[in-house]
Amino acid sequence: FHKKPITSVEWHPSDSGVFVATSEDDQVTLWDTTLEQADVPEDESTNDQATQNLPVQLLFIHSGQTEVKEAHWHSQIPGLLFATSLNGFNVFRTCNV
Repeated sequence: FHKKPITSVEWHPSDSGVFVATSEDDQVTLWDTTLEQADVPEDESTNDQATQNLPVQLLFIHSGQTEVKEAHWHSQIPGLLFATSLNGFNVFRTCNV
């Protein structure tokens, strides 16, 4: 999915199928490897060509940072992750992980 080299990967501390990845394409992505196409309800499917080409395991994309270096899960707050980059850091609170 990423168009340039991966800069970091970190597995979720309590959900072994979930990980966050960062890349030189300046994207932070959240993945759930346990999902399969059959897991997506039909009423949530879309006719939008852009989203049809996305892997079902991809839960989240953030592309608002420059030169993203790494992402980490918070050790004490479930579902909280942060990403560092040249222009600062972002904190994300996941609602489904």
